[in-house]
Amino acid sequence: FSISVIFIVAYIVINKQMEYVQTRKLGYTKDNVISFDRQGDNAQKDYETFITEVKQVPGVINASSMFGSILSMEIAMHTGFSWEGQPPQIKGVSFPSPSISHDLIETLGIELKEGRTFSGQLTGEESKVVVNEAAVKMMGFQEPIGKTIYWGSQEKQIIGVVKDFHYGSLHNSIEPVFFLYAPGRSDIVVKIQTGMEKRVVEGLQGVYKTFHPGYP
Repeated sequence: FSISVIFIVAYIVINKQMEYVQTRKLGYTKDNVISFDRQGDNAQKDYETFITEVKQVPGVINASSMFGSILSMEIAMHTGFSWEGQPPQIKGVSFPSPSISHDLIETLGIELKEGRTFSGQLTGEESKVVVNEAAVKMMGFQEPIGKTIYWGSQEKQIIGVVKDFHYGSLHNSIEPVFFLYAPGRSDIVVKIQTGMEKRVVEGLQGVYKTFHPGYP
């Protein structure tokens, strides 16, 4: 009887945990998203031409690139962020700071709270930064858009704030995130229309073969 009770309780706990993981809103859309990396000598060449060809594949909703992957929780961590009024205990702390291209935030369905995201049509985007709500709260900015922060010796102007999203363990609190602009990264992220998965993958294989012959 005791063993039966233990198994029943264990089943209920595991079932609740699985339900929580499957229904918890992450703050971004991971369904129908495929990611892959560009290999070889052309990994970061002709990015705009490559991504344009990817977007023209029937069934592709959007596409972009980044360094690492939010999907697999491989996000770069950097130190050196500072701002006016920064508490001494935060100096030298590493923060998640993924390098992304324009359209990455839109491709993953991360919700914009205020301001704008990076644009491929504007110049000087490397001097801009997009942050999440947790970063704004940490920095204590009441009106973050237009504020200047520093990454080492580089000035970065905040142009947008996205709503907080989970990219790591759901047991951990959401950390401040600083999105840095670095167009043409080799890790490609593609949003696919539901029901078009097989056709899109075949189309992507064709584009990939054209730009990266000899690489699967």
